[in-house]
Amino acid sequence: MKFEVKKAHVKKSAAKLPKTGEDNSNEGLVAVSALVTLGLFGVLAKRRKK
Repeated sequence: MKFEVKKAHVKKSAAKLPKTGEDNSNEGLVAVSALVTLGLFGVLAKRRKK
């Protein structure tokens, strides 16, 4: 018995993702770090009051 395996033909353009107009930005990282900083200040202020 002989088995033949045929390779699928994949277009090179199909391997690329379509451009959606969305760029990488650090806005989310800045917002999270600001919230963490404010939270730490709140914890420190609460400890200082005691």
